[in-house]
Amino acid sequence: MGLNRKMLAADNWFSSNAFALSRVMEILFGLVWAIDASFKFQYSFVAQFSNLISSAAAGQPGWLAGWFGMWVAITSAHPALFAYMITMLETLLAISLLFGIARKIGYGGGFILSLLIWAVPEGFGGPYGPSSTDIGTGVVYAFGFVFLAIISSLYGPNKYTLDYFLEKRIPGWKSVAEIRQSPWFDCMICGLHYSSRALSEKCYKWCSTHNSCNLKIATQSLEAKGEKSNR
Repeated sequence: MGLNRKMLAADNWFSSNAFALSRVMEILFGLVWAIDASFKFQYSFVAQFSNLISSAAAGQPGWLAGWFGMWVAITSAHPALFAYMITMLETLLAISLLFGIARKIGYGGGFILSLLIWAVPEGFGGPYGPSSTDIGTGVVYAFGFVFLAIISSLYGPNKYTLDYFLEKRIPGWKSVAEIRQSPWFDCMICGLHYSSRALSEKCYKWCSTHNSCNLKIATQSLEAKGEKSNR
């Protein structure tokens, strides 16, 4: 019984703080990208960029020869330009994640860049054979951005981000910051909708802790006021 109570308490703490924890994970992901970008500021990355792209084609199946040949031709003319471009894009992604600014653009751009890194310099994680151990890191990073976008669409504006403050001061900033831009906020457990983030968080914490709705909180929902139907 004691163990069950401790596990329940841990579950309640996790669910009650899921909003803040999602921001912590985003910051940690940003640190990963910041470290990646710092490595690319080294001169050796720029000097070896052409070899990095051409070596990715080694051992790949013949039907991918055109794909890698295209990228070798594109980047060989100005390898330093592409190397610095990747470095700056990774730096901007790190800033977006660490400070929570222009996250909607960051998630989309990060997804595309991660797939390109996986598909070109990482060679789709291949060539594959008996000694293969993984499929490359770029595709995992891409999935990370998808999960962040899903969390953003579910939770809406995050008060622990710079976007949250900019949205109050710059009209239209939500268009580059938020995937979800609905005028209400919902409790992820009971599904009731509220006019403010504070009320939805209060409802969420109560529902996750007590496994029931609080009547006093629920009366402030849009459903109780007749402003929205809960289907």
